[in-house]
Amino acid sequence: MLLSLHLEHVDKLNAKLRRLEEEIDKLLRPFDHDDLLARLQTIPGVGRKVAQVIMAEIGPEVKRFSTAAHLASWVGLAPGKNESAGRNHSSRTPKANRYLRQALVEAAPAAGRERDHYLSARYHRLSARRGR
Repeated sequence: MLLSLHLEHVDKLNAKLRRLEEEIDKLLRPFDHDDLLARLQTIPGVGRKVAQVIMAEIGPEVKRFSTAAHLASWVGLAPGKNESAGRNHSSRTPKANRYLRQALVEAAPAAGRERDHYLSARYHRLSARRGR
């Protein structure tokens, strides 16, 4: 009996998740110009949910960010600069857009598992020095 109750609960939660996914798809559909979500999913490590988070947080137009470094800084993935008397000290990355940051940090190991790709090599180079 307890097992059947747990299974019913899991089924209800899965139904709610499906409803939420349908609502997210419906809300993102007007902003998905030129099949942007599908193109985002071609990036190694970026799946459907990460592409949805990118689309929701950045939007379809990235022209407001002048460079990739500006976007990385806005997301909070660019390290801070702590320099005093000509010496560089380690610095924490700033707290910025936590939703996009979390999605991209979760996508990084998936990109690291790809073979023969620039993002994989970059991930392994940085993770050896900074940790996974």
